[in-house]
Amino acid sequence: MTDELIKNGSHFRIVFDLMPIPVFILDSDLKVISANKQSLDFFRPNGGFVQRCLCGEMLNCLNALKSEKKCGKTKFCPDCVLNNAIKESIAGKKVFRQKYDMLLKLNGSIQPVTFLVTASPFQDNGSNYSLIALEDITELTELRDIIPMCSACKKIRDDEGLWENVETYMKRYTNLDFSHGICPDCAKRLYPDVDIYEDTE
Repeated sequence: MTDELIKNGSHFRIVFDLMPIPVFILDSDLKVISANKQSLDFFRPNGGFVQRCLCGEMLNCLNALKSEKKCGKTKFCPDCVLNNAIKESIAGKKVFRQKYDMLLKLNGSIQPVTFLVTASPFQDNGSNYSLIALEDITELTELRDIIPMCSACKKIRDDEGLWENVETYMKRYTNLDFSHGICPDCAKRLYPDVDIYEDTE
């Protein structure tokens, strides 16, 4: 890296754009000062960056898009982790990190997305800013929700490592009741001499 590149600060832009996750800089009014290439690819694939647009507009936040009020002023904003991350990181001068589920309008459709939000405060020329990094952990979150099932007997392993039958597990977690019958394939296998089901073929 040349001294000239370091002096004029362009190396920061290069590093910013090379980051593999959406990263952007917000001021204390939730306005986007700068966004990296990954942010634009993820949130604005059909349109470029609009200088000083509000965070909700940049992310295509469904709450911000549907509300008559602007991002930071809607009824949903007090619970918004991004909103709180920026305020807390700037006020406490410390890094804020939290998981956050959002509904976003991406590629013309509404999609639930889970982010790990990191907000890091900094000052420049007496003004407060926050560097926001959004790691998309939607797939990881969904994988955690997979239920481990025995491939032989079909019992389910619970959070404590105990194996129980499907009916017991489902009753506990979904409040469903089950009735029992027997499918044609099992009837033929278990009772080959009894014609439980008529052949409809």
